[in-house]
Amino acid sequence: MSKNTKKTKYDYGYSEEIKETYFQFNPTSRKGSFQLLKKKNDWYWYFLLSGSGGNRLKYICKTFEGKVNGKTSFQYCLDVLSQKQLEDFQPKLQSSMRIGKLIDEYIGHLLKENNDTDGRMYETIQSLKNSINRFDDFTKIEDVRFGDIENGRKLKEIIKNYIEFCKNRGLTRHTTKTYVKGVKQFLDWLSDEDSGRGLISSHPITTQFINKVYPPTRKDTKGSINNLSYKREHYDTMFNTCLHKVRDLWTEFIENGSRHVKKSRFHTEGVGSDIVYFISLFQLHSGFRFGEILTSYRSKKYWEKRVDKKNSSTYWDKRKGGWLLILEDFKGKDGIVPFDLSIRTWVKPSCKTKTVKDKNGKVLYYDTQLVEICKMMFRESQYMFSSSNINTHKNRHMSKTHYSQIFKSIMVEKEKFKKYDVTKSHNLRSYFISHMIGEGQSLTDLSKITRHSIQTMMKFYERLGEEVQIERQERLNKSRTILKRRDIRNQDK
Repeated sequence: MSKNTKKTKYDYGYSEEIKETYFQFNPTSRKGSFQLLKKKNDWYWYFLLSGSGGNRLKYICKTFEGKVNGKTSFQYCLDVLSQKQLEDFQPKLQSSMRIGKLIDEYIGHLLKENNDTDGRMYETIQSLKNSINRFDDFTKIEDVRFGDIENGRKLKEIIKNYIEFCKNRGLTRHTTKTYVKGVKQFLDWLSDEDSGRGLISSHPITTQFINKVYPPTRKDTKGSINNLSYKREHYDTMFNTCLHKVRDLWTEFIENGSRHVKKSRFHTEGVGSDIVYFISLFQLHSGFRFGEILTSYRSKKYWEKRVDKKNSSTYWDKRKGGWLLILEDFKGKDGIVPFDLSIRTWVKPSCKTKTVKDKNGKVLYYDTQLVEICKMMFRESQYMFSSSNINTHKNRHMSKTHYSQIFKSIMVEKEKFKKYDVTKSHNLRSYFISHMIGEGQSLTDLSKITRHSIQTMMKFYERLGEEVQIERQERLNKSRTILKRRDIRNQDK
């Protein structure tokens, strides 16, 4: 019989009686109907699952005529269907399959988790996604196959080669370690029968193995030190640069309202690119991470209405006349940070302010809390520092990437903060901590303010220059009393 002749299921042994008998003896089998579809010159069995929704048509096997080993094509089709039902119709993986296909599936799993209200935070998922994408680049270059992942010895070599690949790209130890840990999470998912794919029984890439093949150097164990050329006058210069600029902007706002002239390619309307002076002032005054300020919600009311409730967030709240930044699970920690910096002007603002008079009742100046100023100068939205581009980002804050670009353009280059080894906004937080340690601030109190452990601050942030160390020694010398021998002998009597 020609393959081009129109075929029906019955030509290959199909019968309603055999089908009903199959479902009777396989009560756990999913219900559906059998279809016969032609591709090129051959015919194939398919199973259409009952119900609604997409992806219901499942491939079973190729047909054949007559009988093989005493079974018709339909009877063989039922045997294959039983096995595919047990495997939930997942395609059988070949050892030669490129691992990139499973990486794509894993990324889909991460994206689905990102939309769940429970589970890992957005920052964690993004880090895992970035890590596995970098590993995907490596597997394409090295042509890694599924069979390589199944083989424990080969897998160890792949990880060691991947570490060298990252090192040759000039990545830091911290970044490389993060990427390798991300690969371990992927392998955990591959071997997890409950919430993962369960495609491999186990894998040898443990934390102990990673530390063994990529041990920390003496420098890593001791702690990496970023040698900022910290001096007290550097800190004072940067703080006052931001303070005076914010004062000028605030005075202009009081006198002219929000009508500002476009001053740079970053500037759209309102405060625009000058936002860097405000955020930098917050950082230098209280040691905030710039993300804690830039993405802060304007009030508790807006924070409670936020859509994304599982990720880190901060919001401003006024209690007993003072402003607090409330941190919810930011970098894994909660916190409350008071903020009381005021900006002095000689022009009266329209918002709540402190009026200072002399003994004769004459007004000397006005002190307005910086948080109140930000609420006035940045347009109303759910975020304190709303994006100045109202057309496309009406209810969003400025992106961190965009802010970092402006910071480099204005603060690092224009204001010449690079002279003080400031190349990114996080350096301002480091300066604050170094300054406070140099001023003799209690490490316990500073730890609470900055949300750092005392060990971390001592290990990473005490970047004090030679002059400060000499001043410390001089203060220590002054605390000592030199006694005459006669006085010592008299004490012994």
